[in-house]
Amino acid sequence: MPPLLLSITLGTMGGIVFYYLCLPLPWTLGPMAVVLVYKLNCDRRVIWPVKLRNLSFMILGVVMGSPFTLDTARQILAQWPAIVSSTVAMVICSLGIGYITHKRSGIDLSSCLLGSVPGGLSQMVLLSLENPQANTTIVTFMQSARLLATIFVVPFLALHGLSDTVIVDLQAAAVSPVALDVWIITGIAVAAGTAVAVRFRVPTPWLLGPIISAAVLVCLGMKPLPLPGWLIGAAQVSTGIYMGSNIDMMSLADNWRSVVFYTLSGVAGILCCSFVIGYGLQQICGYSLVTAFLGTAPGGIGEMGLTAMMVQADLSVVIAYQIFRLFFVLLVVPYYLRWQLQRI
Repeated sequence: MPPLLLSITLGTMGGIVFYYLCLPLPWTLGPMAVVLVYKLNCDRRVIWPVKLRNLSFMILGVVMGSPFTLDTARQILAQWPAIVSSTVAMVICSLGIGYITHKRSGIDLSSCLLGSVPGGLSQMVLLSLENPQANTTIVTFMQSARLLATIFVVPFLALHGLSDTVIVDLQAAAVSPVALDVWIITGIAVAAGTAVAVRFRVPTPWLLGPIISAAVLVCLGMKPLPLPGWLIGAAQVSTGIYMGSNIDMMSLADNWRSVVFYTLSGVAGILCCSFVIGYGLQQICGYSLVTAFLGTAPGGIGEMGLTAMMVQADLSVVIAYQIFRLFFVLLVVPYYLRWQLQRI
């Protein structure tokens, strides 16, 4: 079987298995896991072209940037002191946990910092590939463990510990057809934004360029582009295959116990910090505790937004906090980490 076809087959199988097992992020973590298992058991390389990876990140960038509407921007501006303070506090806590992990485990500082930043799995993995001092395998493992723990633990706490109200009937909104000119304008804007990001050496330009372009178009009044589910799924599979193909498990052979222990400890620490910051927001801003916790939790916008709807939390607040942290992590943290790591 040709190497590229083998990679596609493995990735698709992984996504299907994870999907039917109802595991989180099946179309990204499934392909990554199956590719990794194949590499370990068959002792063969799995290849995935960088061009396909870049195209996948452009697609996912459009999806990530589309929720940033004018209403979200107004919500952020109206509550910017609390949003900025809580976001900075979460990032500082996560970087502090990464530094402690470095000191206690002996893992290099670059990998610990990149692996501890909340809400940036793809971004931090790509940034680790750009940093020769970082271990991409450790960064991927730490970020994946944090993401999995957050997706499982935070909704459970919100549903069974912080809220008495649950909505079990969530109806998906109907998607109306999109005119051809919206596709054309979005495509041109995303291509131009990506080219500018590449030209000015923005960290992970193939992701950030489309995110910013899509967000600007939506804020200017254009209807968000609802990409078909199969295309988003293909982009996720491509991303998972690429991540799995770049993981070298041999690099964990000497210190895997330290990596696992301190990764899980760091995840627990970040969730505790999130709860404490959420409690502070409840006292200062008057949010319900479940709203404040979901807004600061280190998870994805989709997962936290869905949980907010299920427990009748204030969805606009949760989305505003999550989107601001996403952009902060994508636009500010990489520059800081790049500057900091160059000094090491």
